[in-house]
Amino acid sequence: MLSDSGQTVFLRRDLALSIDRLDVWKEEFPAFDGHVIEAKYARLAGRELDPSQADAWNGIRGMVARLEAAEAVVLSTPM
Repeated sequence: MLSDSGQTVFLRRDLALSIDRLDVWKEEFPAFDGHVIEAKYARLAGRELDPSQADAWNGIRGMVARLEAAEAVVLSTPM
């Protein structure tokens, strides 16, 4: 999570900047099991997803879209 002071520095450089904070401790991530894993390997193999795989993959797609929309990604980890 980018600190408030870190956000201030970024915003001073570009007032049009939008910050999307992703708190990995509070975010509800989609489960990565069963149909999602099957969907992952089907995609890697170039196969069509069946309806249950496609439904499961939609949750992952939302997370990926969030990262793809970013011009930059800043990772902050505790020391």
